[in-house]
Amino acid sequence: MNPSLNASRRSLVGDSAWLALSQVGALLVALALTPVQLERMGEARYGMLVWVSSVLGLLSFLDQGLNLSAMSMIPRGATAGGAAARHLIHVIGVRAVGVAVAGGALTLVASPFLTSLAGAGDLPTDEVRVAVMLVSPLLSATILANVAYSIGRALGWVPLSAVLAFASFASTNIVWAVVASSDLAVEVVLLWQVAVQCGSIVLWVALIRMALLRLGARGSGLGTGVTGVGPEVHRFMLWSGVGALGQTTVANGGKLALSYSGGVASLPPFSIALSLSSRLSIVGTAVSTALMPRLARHEGLAADRLNDLGLAVSVALAGAAATVLFWCGDGLLTVWLGEEFAGGAYGPLRILAVGYVGAVVAQVSVTRNDVAPGRVRLSGRLYGAVGVLFGIALVWSLAVGSVTATSVAALTAFALWALGLGAIVLGRSVRTVATTAALWLAGLGVAGGIINLVPEIGLIARVVIVAGVATGAATLAVVESLRRTASLARRAGR
Repeated sequence: MNPSLNASRRSLVGDSAWLALSQVGALLVALALTPVQLERMGEARYGMLVWVSSVLGLLSFLDQGLNLSAMSMIPRGATAGGAAARHLIHVIGVRAVGVAVAGGALTLVASPFLTSLAGAGDLPTDEVRVAVMLVSPLLSATILANVAYSIGRALGWVPLSAVLAFASFASTNIVWAVVASSDLAVEVVLLWQVAVQCGSIVLWVALIRMALLRLGARGSGLGTGVTGVGPEVHRFMLWSGVGALGQTTVANGGKLALSYSGGVASLPPFSIALSLSSRLSIVGTAVSTALMPRLARHEGLAADRLNDLGLAVSVALAGAAATVLFWCGDGLLTVWLGEEFAGGAYGPLRILAVGYVGAVVAQVSVTRNDVAPGRVRLSGRLYGAVGVLFGIALVWSLAVGSVTATSVAALTAFALWALGLGAIVLGRSVRTVATTAALWLAGLGVAGGIINLVPEIGLIARVVIVAGVATGAATLAVVESLRRTASLARRAGR
């Protein structure tokens, strides 16, 4: 048995748990405060903040290549020595500053166009203009903070990064709820986000310096095996940037199309459905983030076993959560937001819940490609192609006037599963996904059958039954993955 692999598997579970708990905590904060924010702020101002987050999400492709470079290259540099890690951090950091400055400048120049794109509706034009101008400093700060988080995680600060990410999200939402009734609520929330991101940057710079000192990184030597890493970083930036643009188009393009068609006040029902369903990717994001530096240290069968375990766990758990949202989402939305608002969100929620299982498949399946410069272009092309097709479909929908929350949800779900199926092939994970998906679909059908047999049961009983069936299916999927990887190890003599 490989001791290094065993340690990686144990730490993978631990780091994934920290990252997942951070996201679950963020979900609980959102569940508690969204009704307060929506009621006090009104749909127009709430929609304006959703629109800003959509623009930032669409532009997040700018730092994706740097984040992947940090997560895949710095662990190898740290293994080679502290000087190697220092050089890699310097190369990535300099490029992060350049991307942040360029991104902020471009959004500032484009602010008149973005203002016209927002679809202000009932909001004063000046208020929309100020909010759009604040996108520029927020984008720059977010890019630098995201890269700093990635470097910190690559150096082993995963639990701390999870805690800080949760604190950032929670503090922003608390401030949002407190100032929601003010006429300046949008500006205050955006300025708070800028301040939080700047604080994160300062903290991470100090922590990264501490980590480098611990590694014995002094001076400015390049270290062993890291000469000429710039071109490798650039390849990551190019292809993962293309892929991230495709991802962000699928995740945020629908909201921007709805805003353009019906104004920012039309966004809340769809954005609530998207926010809940996209939380299914919590486990996928956590596992993928924790998996990447470990895959950078292993190859061959060891990498296959780590990849299969992470994929089975994330898809099984996301499928279990999707089952609950699919069969119980109407009651949960009604309890959360009231019957009137829930009616507009439930249809898109059911569609997107199933779609985001495909997103989880894609997230983890392509992780092995993302740590290899020679293969990251394949992931980039896949995501980029799906993003282009999704964008064309949205433009066509706008042209024929059929942009509704349900139609956008259907397009998004279709695109997410296209990504998932393509990623299965690229990630060489066909058998793992097939087994896990079969068990998830079986659980979805069994849960639906039970509910249809006893339709009069209450919401709590329905959630308990559906969650029990879904969790059972998820457990079987993970056990099957562990059995299969153990069998592969025995055959390989490890």
